[in-house]
Amino acid sequence: MIQCWRSREENRNYCSRVCCAQALKNIRVLKQRRPDLPVYVLYRDIMSYGFSEHYYTEARKLGAIFIRYDLNHKPNVTFANGKPVIKIWDELLQNTIELNPDMLVLSVGIDPNDNSELAEIFNVPLTQNGFFQEAESKWRPVDFLKQGVFMCGIAHAPGTMNETIASAKAAAQRALQILSRKGLSSSNTVAEVKHTLCSRCGACVEVCPYGGAPSGFSQGNGRGGRAALPGLRCLRRHLPQQRLVSARLHGQPGHVGHRRGPGGAGVAGGESPTASLDTTTSGRGETC
Repeated sequence: MIQCWRSREENRNYCSRVCCAQALKNIRVLKQRRPDLPVYVLYRDIMSYGFSEHYYTEARKLGAIFIRYDLNHKPNVTFANGKPVIKIWDELLQNTIELNPDMLVLSVGIDPNDNSELAEIFNVPLTQNGFFQEAESKWRPVDFLKQGVFMCGIAHAPGTMNETIASAKAAAQRALQILSRKGLSSSNTVAEVKHTLCSRCGACVEVCPYGGAPSGFSQGNGRGGRAALPGLRCLRRHLPQQRLVSARLHGQPGHVGHRRGPGGAGVAGGESPTASLDTTTSGRGETC
């Protein structure tokens, strides 16, 4: 068995997480059926994390031989008389070993499908490896930045069956939180343009994760809508003039988290107290 075949390299620079554990389980089954069967495993790193570590210990006890290789000394596979001939450099013996097995098994890893069209339809991002990108790996592992769209399983990243089931349950629970409500209220914090500073460059439209634009922005004959608070933080980071966009609250001030800024000024959504925020509520004349 050769692990990490064409994996953890330039074209597929990630671990598929399931190959090593499955190889160890196969060794266990083979050795139980034929204890005298010689089994060789050529590996870079054995990824038997969690409770699958006992499979590695059991495979060693059953007599499987593990030979480690690196990218500079990859196994060389040729065929003679229809059977594989494998040459591998052994770091412990400091010599080249030749193996003549009856069967060669390659762990090829997991490749994502071409998700570009699906990502464009739902307006969600992809990682550099082609999987879907979550909003935040720790606090929102099955959410996208776009609200109401969720992911699970190996659409996010390679994982074991238990990890896939756990993410599927999490995505179902997140969807149920929306479906169980009679109504939904959108964020009452929106981004608005300060016309005295706006140069109509359109940078706010390009960086907004919601594909919108701050209220009051117009470029050519078009006019932008309102961007929600998560988009507001993104706009502040990328715009050349950080005071270009202000946050205006619509409705009750209590609907959004607030804290007091310097001199009693209100700061919405945990923004920096030094940022320029126009936080007077619409139609009430109140300052949060």
